[in-house]
Amino acid sequence: MALTVIAQHDTPVTSPTFSSTGELFSISATGEILRYSEGAPEAEWNYEAWGSSSGQPYGLAFDAHGVAFVCDAAHQAIFRITRTQGDDGMSRQEIEPYVREYESAALLGPNSLCKSATTGMLYFSDSGPFGETSISNPQGSVFAINSATQLLIPLCLNSLAHPCGVALSADEAVLYVAETCNNRILRFAQHPTGVFHCSVFHQLSGRFGPTALAVGPGGDLFVAHFD
Repeated sequence: MALTVIAQHDTPVTSPTFSSTGELFSISATGEILRYSEGAPEAEWNYEAWGSSSGQPYGLAFDAHGVAFVCDAAHQAIFRITRTQGDDGMSRQEIEPYVREYESAALLGPNSLCKSATTGMLYFSDSGPFGETSISNPQGSVFAINSATQLLIPLCLNSLAHPCGVALSADEAVLYVAETCNNRILRFAQHPTGVFHCSVFHQLSGRFGPTALAVGPGGDLFVAHFD
């Protein structure tokens, strides 16, 4: 499969994500959220700063209304970011914490997230910076947030070795989670609705494990494997 470079940056970028309108976004190590647009044929794409979490963003997802949800490890929170237009015609960012804690305890640092297109549920991994959770200190978690009640639901609490990338299956019945330090993919199957059962979907080999996941429309699971 041929690879095409669409843009190059001086700082690391992660979490390439499409909005509900099909626009491509990513997040930069500077804290900026970048939006891309196609340039001339055979040329690299143009990009611009769309917003910023002013911290250390790891994960990015959009809802159907174009609202961005950003995992920020430095702030140990998920932020909700919207773009509004002022009376002067200039676009402005409105940012607010969406979740910071569970049962009065601060999150370690949300890492990756994905959002259900049908239910609006937001799923995210909470691992903290690398090294915060490990094989010898498996304190990572996976949560779901009910968008209607903003109730935080633990799917796996304080027991994972650096949970990282998350992705929903095409039918949204299964949540896949990359557990980096244990070099494996976990599967959270939902049956009945609202009840999740965890199992090991695939054990990988190598020294360092998967960091990001994506599911294609046909149900294929794509894994970014560091080692």
